[in-house]
Amino acid sequence: MAYAALRYVPLFPPSEGDRKGAAERQARRTRILCEAYELDNLVEFPEALARMEVETVAQLSRQSAAGDSDFQGYWAAGQAVSFYSGLFGWLSEMRSSLEAALES
Repeated sequence: MAYAALRYVPLFPPSEGDRKGAAERQARRTRILCEAYELDNLVEFPEALARMEVETVAQLSRQSAAGDSDFQGYWAAGQAVSFYSGLFGWLSEMRSSLEAALES
């Protein structure tokens, strides 16, 4: 569900505008998604989302280290660092909105 929320809510940083409003909208849509799939223990969802993204970065790093040229290019161009630092920053910024939406 963490992957579905990330990709389909989506939980990416807003390009511009009202960041607090964007965080609240994304949090509300995440709650709707989780309720639709009848997930239990929604309070743990933000942590599961963070763990999933940490593992994604680790997997990208492993693929690059193993010689996968696509992943090596992604790292070498700085795309991975740029994308994931922005994503982690946004998830951290919106975490309180997400927690509030999932607790109610």
